Amino acid sequence: MAQTYPIATIPLNNGGRIGMAPLPGRFTCIFNDVEEITDWFPQIVVSLTLPSEAVKPEGPDLGELLSERGISWYGFPLKDFDIPKPHSKSVWDELSTVLHDCLNHGGSVMLHCRGGCGRSGMVALRLLRERGLTRKRALQDVRAAQPFAVETEHQLGWGNFGFEYGPTPSSAGAWYDDANPIMTSDNAAILYR
Repeated sequence: MAQTYPIATIPLNNGGRIGMAPLPGRFTCIFNDVEEITDWFPQIVVSLTLPSEAVKPEGPDLGELLSERGISWYGFPLKDFDIPKPHSKSVWDELSTVLHDCLNHGGSVMLHCRGGCGRSGMVALRLLRERGLTRKRALQDVRAAQPFAVETEHQLGWGNFGFEYGPTPSSAGAWYDDANPIMTSDNAAILYR
């Protein structure tokens, strides 16, 4: 059977892998996609989509389908083109610990968002940065696997910085919305160091 569910794969030096993929069931039958995910042998799948993005809200539960196959599932829902908010730092810290434990033991983690590019790429970038890769190398590795990964400067900033800057006061130089201006003209230069 030809593969119809694309999983862009970033191999790690220790045999672990990070995969980036679209929403299961978005382009084909969810059951076929789950079989292809299973054949990729992840220990963990992380959904980065909102519940409202489900292909068929009344359809099968992805977490249950994966659990039936011995795959752990976690949800870390983010809006499309968005980044985690500072108040979710503790949730990310817990999830990151679980993901790194899996990767440290040569396991595989698959991340999915709606298209398999923006949110998935951002989290893959963050994981590589947390593993000690430089900004340049981490982004190269992510985009070697998925050329369209990390769709916005905002996502690139979170992938590189995380929550260090937290919410900052609004200023005339803010690059992003006032509700969560992670990057401002004052700290943007740090992105490119």
